[in-house]
Amino acid sequence: MTGHTTLYRYGIFVQGSSPAGGVAVLVIGLAALVMLVVWIGALIRLGQHHSWGWFAAVLLLHLIGLGIVGMLLYAIAGRDDVVVYRPTVT
Repeated sequence: MTGHTTLYRYGIFVQGSSPAGGVAVLVIGLAALVMLVVWIGALIRLGQHHSWGWFAAVLLLHLIGLGIVGMLLYAIAGRDDVVVYRPTVT
């Protein structure tokens, strides 16, 4: 079985010639796509809520490679979405 190793800027990527290597590449690609969609959705929502400080933090942390840190910080300490219903008279 042969394989090759490629050194990229952010780490080492090893891909063999086995089917498991191809499946791993597909899973990584799908995970990256899902992360991108969630990140863009989070930025849109932060913009709609006018949370510009959180917007800048999540954007900048992602651009320097610490995107998950910004998302976790917002999930822990960010704005709570509380829906308030007013009672009505029937």
